[in-house]
Amino acid sequence: MEHRYQLGREVIILIGGSDIRRNAKIRSMRIGIHRLLKDLKSCKIQVNLCTYPTVKVPPLQQEVADQFNQFLRSVANKNGHIRLIDVVVVVWDSIKSFVLNAFFVLQGRKSSE
Repeated sequence: MEHRYQLGREVIILIGGSDIRRNAKIRSMRIGIHRLLKDLKSCKIQVNLCTYPTVKVPPLQQEVADQFNQFLRSVANKNGHIRLIDVVVVVWDSIKSFVLNAFFVLQGRKSSE
């Protein structure tokens, strides 16, 4: 039995977490992404490619995660049908904002005591 699925005109991809956590080689991860993106390009699908969020990544996997994100950024820069969603930047901005807000709230409490 053959199944056929109709794809939308646009997809969001957040990929690589399992590979990073199991210490996969960056080379094999890159090959897999290239294959996936090639298939999506042939289907004329707009790709929104997310970087891998590196919050709470164990130190041993941090380097692979950083290399993988650099690779994703370079792929997005070279391909017009791929839009990058840099989750690393979004998460960092949110954390920074949260910390600053918490700091000012604490400062406000201290000054009112």
